[in-house]
Amino acid sequence: MALNADTHWGLMLRVDVAQPITQDGWRYLLTEARYPFNFDGEIFGLHSTMEDRLRDFGFRGPEAGVAADFVDVDIGFRTAGTTVDWIERVDVVPLVDGIKSFWAWKLKNSCVYTVTDFADRVLTKGTDVDWPPHIGKIY
Repeated sequence: MALNADTHWGLMLRVDVAQPITQDGWRYLLTEARYPFNFDGEIFGLHSTMEDRLRDFGFRGPEAGVAADFVDVDIGFRTAGTTVDWIERVDVVPLVDGIKSFWAWKLKNSCVYTVTDFADRVLTKGTDVDWPPHIGKIY
């Protein structure tokens, strides 16, 4: 699942990292996870005030350059995909009536196929919406 960029500004965190993360860190993140609103199983949308806490948990911040585990997409809304090498913003386009276009965040090279819209509906790629790489309406 991709995360709706209209509702997620602040920090985007990837959870699949090589370095150890503290048990308190995982406990906190799992407690805060609101699937599909702020966590899609691959990336987490968090408030921008969490930077120091994420570092304490073991995640790498912007000081790690393109290898950082989290990025502030509020500051880098248009540039987050070049600030780190794992996230991209995609343009989600409707395939059916009643849905407006919006942007979403997703891991690069992820095969996600769902996203929530601003009304908290879970939309499916190829059925309700599409994003690059485009597949069109499949049914």
